[in-house]
Amino acid sequence: MNIDTGLSVAALRSCAVLLPVLLVGAFWVASSARVRGAAFLAMLWNFLALLLVNVVAVQNGWWSFGTTGTMWSSVPVDVVLGWSALWGALPILLARWVNVSVTVCVLIAADVLAMGSLRPLVTLERAWWWGELLAVAAALLPGVLLGTLTSNQRALRTRASMQVVLLARSSCSASPPSPSSSRTSSWRPIPDGRRSGTGSRPAAVASWIPCCSNLPSSSS
Repeated sequence: MNIDTGLSVAALRSCAVLLPVLLVGAFWVASSARVRGAAFLAMLWNFLALLLVNVVAVQNGWWSFGTTGTMWSSVPVDVVLGWSALWGALPILLARWVNVSVTVCVLIAADVLAMGSLRPLVTLERAWWWGELLAVAAALLPGVLLGTLTSNQRALRTRASMQVVLLARSSCSASPPSPSSSRTSSWRPIPDGRRSGTGSRPAAVASWIPCCSNLPSSSS
């Protein structure tokens, strides 16, 4: 499944960030304020969800990143930002011309193809598709739902509930681990009640791990 691009990690990382941001920016300037707000909410949902999904994926050995620098639990934050721009903002900004369901299907197909073509930036393992399914279910679909409902000003109660969840997740993610934290650092509490390492991981991440503990890892 893995295809070596022959490009450096730095080049792939730059493309993974700049291309989505430029693409979204082109449609951003042509959209109304309401649509921009909806696209931002969808992007924020995807950003926070994809951070957690990638932490789960790395911990379970579904895939790994060959990056250093600005990392959050062995996950490159800038790459996730580009990913969330495509999955969150783009479907909402394109809805004026392209049906959202069509955009979502294209994005899923493109992501499946791209994930295996980004080595050495991303290296997939045998059970990587569990992470893909989790990303679609936890990030792409609910994020697009929130953005679409907001853009069309429908289902106020649903939007309000999702925004409360979004606010709670934003608060939990306010104190990410330091960039120097390695994937081997312990997540278990130490006697004085603090986390090991220099930063505290949000409780939301820990709550995802038991849910995914029965899913196959790359070693199974």
